[in-house]
Amino acid sequence: MNVRSHKVHKKDFFGQAIHSILTKGGLLFLGLISSVIMTRVLKPEGRGVIEMFMVYPFIVLAFGELGVRQATAFFIGQKTYEKNDITSSVMALFLISAPIVIGIIFLGYLHSNLFRYGLFIPLCFGLMTLAALFQRYGNGIFLGEKEVQKINYVQVINKIAQVLGVVIFVWVGGGGVRGAAMAYLLAQLLPIIIVLYWLIPTCDLKPRWVSPIPQALIKKGLIYCGSLLVIMLNYRIDIIMLGHMRTAQSVGLYAVGVNICELLKQIPLSIGVVLFSHATTWKADAVDVSLKKIAMATRVLLFLSVIGAIILVFVAGWLIPLLYGIGFLGSVQVIYFLVPGIIILNAFVALNLFMSGQGKPEIVIYSFIPALLLNIILNVFLIKRYDYIGAAVASTLSYSLGLAIYLGILKAYYKVRIMDFIVFKRADLSFIYSKLKFPKRG
Repeated sequence: MNVRSHKVHKKDFFGQAIHSILTKGGLLFLGLISSVIMTRVLKPEGRGVIEMFMVYPFIVLAFGELGVRQATAFFIGQKTYEKNDITSSVMALFLISAPIVIGIIFLGYLHSNLFRYGLFIPLCFGLMTLAALFQRYGNGIFLGEKEVQKINYVQVINKIAQVLGVVIFVWVGGGGVRGAAMAYLLAQLLPIIIVLYWLIPTCDLKPRWVSPIPQALIKKGLIYCGSLLVIMLNYRIDIIMLGHMRTAQSVGLYAVGVNICELLKQIPLSIGVVLFSHATTWKADAVDVSLKKIAMATRVLLFLSVIGAIILVFVAGWLIPLLYGIGFLGSVQVIYFLVPGIIILNAFVALNLFMSGQGKPEIVIYSFIPALLLNIILNVFLIKRYDYIGAAVASTLSYSLGLAIYLGILKAYYKVRIMDFIVFKRADLSFIYSKLKFPKRG
């Protein structure tokens, strides 16, 4: 991509959104290849072991980054401080947070008795988490500069590296769970090269404590951190509880169903990242003008999610055995019960990233803590009786409660009509078509 086209994309909200969606399509394809190979080789039990190792980095990253990624994007976008002072302070915070992250993850592994698999696997996932943490801090800088394409390219490199790692270490090398751990580590290490290549010429990455920036990043970031932690717990508390109450095989069957359903979530995430990046630069007095863009984006992604969900429900019965083998037929039922919850989440994701870009992540805490409590209570009863199907039902019901509360707060805050955000309009289809058309030659 040349510099000229890059600048045009930085100013074009919908252009960046379409770029992100197309990138996500490639990511989904690569992720599916990796998942199929790994799951077929490792079988339900091995896949369950990997998921139990992955759940702690997944949750701890939301806490360990201290919300610095979002706070960095917000301060760079609002031009609150000098950019180099911000980036140097971010690197200083990375050095502080890294050992804390590793410590928390290892405590989680110790609590779940995962060290019974040896030290090598926990070490791989610990190093993987540190590499992912560094990437997230770098992404915060890209978001503040509205350079969403760079984040997309880093994610593509991540997925390519993961596929290569799975093929080499799991399939060809026969490394089992240890090989999968090496593949995940490789997938996070390689993208750091390109992140540094882009950041070093434009940013000061020497760790410096430039007061009061680190304090401001932490103060603002802790709110982002709290909201992300609540979301991550809602997403993954079922796997933790399933791992404690049932077998690794149950976790493996449930995880495959979740991973397939979460393909639908990539649509709002791709648009939502662009929303967050642009929203960090929108001043409070101009947000009302931008709400029309937010409403249209939300309607479009909801429409696409429903279409995708209908297709998924119809093909799941033959798709899962085809991709993963007959041993994963139980994952089909997970999909049936979890798909409504994913559609509900898709209505929330883009709106939440917009509100977070405006510096208001605390709304998630108000709305999804009650959802988390409901999720835990339902899991206690439903997993005991219905195994992994109960976990899927608990997730869908808890997501419904969280969205209902969130929309109520959004309506009160901006005085908007909720229907404008969820009902697809004919004009939306025409607009999408106009954006996807190739420009005519000279």
